[in-house]
Amino acid sequence: MGKLFYSQSYGCFTRRIESATIERYLTICGWTPGPLADADLIVVSSCAVTQNNIDASMECVRKIMDEKKPAAKMIVTGCLPGADRARLETIFDGPVLSPYNLHELEQLINSNVPFDLPVSDHFPKLTSGPFHQPNSFVIRTNYGCGHFCSFCGIRKVYPKIRSRSIASITEELARETSEKFVEGIVLASEDLTAYGKDIGTNLLSLLSAISDLGLKQKIALPRIHPDYVLANQEKFLEFFTKNQFSFIGLVLNSGSPHVLNIMRRRYDVDRAVELMNKIRRVSPKTIISSDCIIGHPGETEEDFRLSIRLFIEAPLDLVHTAKFSLIRGTPAESLADHVPQEVIEERFRRFVDTFSVLRPETHIA
Repeated sequence: MGKLFYSQSYGCFTRRIESATIERYLTICGWTPGPLADADLIVVSSCAVTQNNIDASMECVRKIMDEKKPAAKMIVTGCLPGADRARLETIFDGPVLSPYNLHELEQLINSNVPFDLPVSDHFPKLTSGPFHQPNSFVIRTNYGCGHFCSFCGIRKVYPKIRSRSIASITEELARETSEKFVEGIVLASEDLTAYGKDIGTNLLSLLSAISDLGLKQKIALPRIHPDYVLANQEKFLEFFTKNQFSFIGLVLNSGSPHVLNIMRRRYDVDRAVELMNKIRRVSPKTIISSDCIIGHPGETEEDFRLSIRLFIEAPLDLVHTAKFSLIRGTPAESLADHVPQEVIEERFRRFVDTFSVLRPETHIA
């Protein structure tokens, strides 16, 4: 029997495409996928976007360690090693891989095959609420975030922005969309608006270069910060007018200027709603998504009501709701006025119930 590997991914689809890229590399190196109980090598891609995700990733690592055969080598990659390495080391003392450094897998498995694969993959189906995109090609454009939000641990995992060149992205898109049946393209990143800051370019230049390819597939933009879109509104609306985007996820988080200031989010609520209404008018079929964090430190009842108002008034098809989950080591840890958990739970229920009555057409996730 040849060498067997088992791969498990927990979390968002950026974790899934990284896992898929690792699986492709292992296959090139002569490994064969197999069940956990028989695997000689196990790769776990973890998530750490919230404390709840960290807890779940820890449980996933613990469970796999209990079920694998004793001689199997195990590697943990994804966000957990960067977000809370000390906690991970309480249960796991094996090798870890940063998403920045997947090429180090070469040494970990003693391979002579260079790890030079782009982080991308084909998915037969992607679903998020009303967003259903079959036969999608997902490509990672950049790592890291250009924002400094109080509640987020992304900068612990990705302290620097690292972007692929526009040429490498467009060349891969042209090749993959012509050689295989692809109905949609997804640009994947923690923060698409950070694209290019490290290499002297920007997201608009990338989108223009992709547009110049003349592809028939529409593009999904899962994580876009509204401040960048507002600053470049005219150009973005040109893209929307041409019906080039199937999906945009505007990261709003709260409808309260007071809470947004505490969160270190820099956008104007009214202008963001106006922007979404403009997008809806020029591109009515584009799915518009956002997310709301309920119970961030400092959130009062009035702040919460302002969030309900924003997400009710905005022309959203999909709202991802999250109860505030403290990640150790983030600025939010030292903030005053943490909201009691029972209040967060009550507000979360009220948020969902209000939507079900006033905006039944909006999907709550």
